[in-house]
Amino acid sequence: MEKLLKVSQERNKKLNKIEKLKQEHTPQEAWEKLEYYAKNGFSSIPQHNLDYFFKCFGVFYRPATPEKFMIRVRIPGGRLTYKQAKKLGEVAQKYGNDYIDLTTRMQVELRFITIDNLPTV
Repeated sequence: MEKLLKVSQERNKKLNKIEKLKQEHTPQEAWEKLEYYAKNGFSSIPQHNLDYFFKCFGVFYRPATPEKFMIRVRIPGGRLTYKQAKKLGEVAQKYGNDYIDLTTRMQVELRFITIDNLPTV
């Protein structure tokens, strides 16, 4: 059992690319970077940040929807209050082409968000 525990602890020390990236910046630095991209437009975002940086915040870029992002919103236990559901609907209507995905894991995905709207959303 001790050997299994040791192997498990060693494995848990290894960080994936996303976890390493999270450790490179403080939350304030990451927020400032996001604001910079929002101010300077989609073309100011380096490719490696499209692939990894945004994932740290639950924001995903898919080439199938050029210059648009998808935001994954975690819903604890898959339950929303009326106010929360209404606010998500308002955000989707204003910033996401009035489009919401409800996932099989009981999460919400807001799509078609532009870089200039990311800090607001």
